[in-house]
Amino acid sequence: MNSNNLKISTRLWLSFGLTMVIMAAIVVTAVMQMRVMSSATANVDRASENIESGLRIMDGINSMRRFQLAALVNEGADRMKELERVAANGKAIAKWAEDLDKLQRNADTKKLTADLQTLVQRYARGNDEVIKLAQANNAEGMVKLIQGEERRIQRQVIDVVEQFLKIQEDRKAGRLKEAQAAESFAAWVMYCLMAGALLIAVAMAYLITRSIGRSLAYAKNAVEQVAKGDLTATIE
Repeated sequence: MNSNNLKISTRLWLSFGLTMVIMAAIVVTAVMQMRVMSSATANVDRASENIESGLRIMDGINSMRRFQLAALVNEGADRMKELERVAANGKAIAKWAEDLDKLQRNADTKKLTADLQTLVQRYARGNDEVIKLAQANNAEGMVKLIQGEERRIQRQVIDVVEQFLKIQEDRKAGRLKEAQAAESFAAWVMYCLMAGALLIAVAMAYLITRSIGRSLAYAKNAVEQVAKGDLTATIE
């Protein structure tokens, strides 16, 4: 269909319709990419929360270890005070590990947090045995347990936490890339669509202006012919 044969009103409506289609495409693209970015941001926040919890548990376990070592160099009431601090920390860490486990949605991290809870409980039970040895003034037994089994469990806890943190760091980095990619893609699509809308507007303006100019020129020519006495001239 030749655009020159279209009425001006038809061209205006066609231009308006194309512009509306492009605007709708911009809105749809923006909404879709906003959903992608929102999902990625939520995952980043979740990973950050997991990392924070993991670091808190690691710091708590290290604190338990320091208190146990402090108990070895102290005696009497001071020794019991240090071991009571270990027990209190153990209860808090067990609660943190339980809360962390509830937040997991993937099988790999779920397994790690389950292992973490088991190890924390074993560490706390070991400290209960240390307390009994302290009450019996069995310093040699305390050293053997703290530097042996308790130390081994503490290292296992650290290993599990480090594995958990690595997974979370990798996922956080991946989700950040997803969010950045979605943002870049949305911007690229919207810029392209806006450029397309501008080109359509310029093209339609040119066609309409040319059409009006031709119509005026035709009308002027017809008027001049009538003025010269040619009554056969017509103006459409």
